[in-house]
Amino acid sequence: MMSNIKILAIVAVFSLAAFCCGVAAGFAIQPSTVVSGIEDNPTIPLPIYDLACNNSTVYLPLSSEFIISLPENGGSTGYTWDPTSTQGIDLLESTFIPSDITVIGAPGTREFLLKASWAGEQHFKATLHRQCENLTGSEEVFTLTIVVSDNIDP
Repeated sequence: MMSNIKILAIVAVFSLAAFCCGVAAGFAIQPSTVVSGIEDNPTIPLPIYDLACNNSTVYLPLSSEFIISLPENGGSTGYTWDPTSTQGIDLLESTFIPSDITVIGAPGTREFLLKASWAGEQHFKATLHRQCENLTGSEEVFTLTIVVSDNIDP
């Protein structure tokens, strides 16, 4: 009896981890639906994708808005995220949210509010680097493939 409970608990933990991180190939990443402070109507939750979704594919309906949330410490180190995307993804807003830690140089979060404006396979990429320095190819990079369709329910 005890071994069945342990097996069930292990299966539940792994199922939850796979669901939250979307690690399994061929499955859509399940975003957080945390309410962010940067959208016009803070009562409507938007999908949020973070570092756990790096190098993943997500599926969104046409015209949907979503957030990419990445840790950043640009204030003290100068390292900030530099976003680029294909034409079908519109960058609506970029906001730095300081952490609750009140220490000078404390890291925060960069939130990109984006809109899926064209159907098809779209790409978002953000490179973490100092804007005043040339890229070397060893920078941290976040990439997300967004499959936009006009027949996917939000």
